[in-house]
Amino acid sequence: MYMNDDNIIITRCQAGQLESLTILVNRYKKPLYSFCNKLGKNNSEVDDLFQDTWVKAIKNIHLCSPDKRFINWLFSICINHYRDRYRKYVRWLKVIREFHSASDKETEMVKAECKELGPDMKALNREQQNMVRNALSKLKDNHRIPIILYYYREFSLNEISQILSIPIGTVKSRLATGRRFLKQTLEVSSNERK
Repeated sequence: MYMNDDNIIITRCQAGQLESLTILVNRYKKPLYSFCNKLGKNNSEVDDLFQDTWVKAIKNIHLCSPDKRFINWLFSICINHYRDRYRKYVRWLKVIREFHSASDKETEMVKAECKELGPDMKALNREQQNMVRNALSKLKDNHRIPIILYYYREFSLNEISQILSIPIGTVKSRLATGRRFLKQTLEVSSNERK
């Protein structure tokens, strides 16, 4: 939609006209925040991911190829930053396990693993929204991220392949596996509520 216009803006930014960044930020802040909201577990994490993604994008605008879609590049930065934060989180959990006493360990683990649901999707009623969000949060990132990109952000298979730097066949496989898992999880949740 904005691709040709984005090319001009990116070229201007790379030439030192950084005030043009405002146009990109205003244009893509809503889709990026929505995407961060699907990845993050709570409002604080979502806000941090959103802000850190923009900081990295602005800092590295010289690396953005004007002939590619800006939003794909932006989402790639977001996903990479999200993965980095997750790796740090896992390392922190290992530190907690190794260095806290048995009584303190349980308290610290509960604090570290506490998850708060973000805003729900508007199309479904609250109960269904919570079921879908909970099922989605149980997916591994390598399946959850393609599902979010494909169904929530409506990226094509080719675009997802570019964003995640994986072959299209892998994208298809991960989408299929993710859909199967979600279907099974939602069926179990639905049967438990009856």
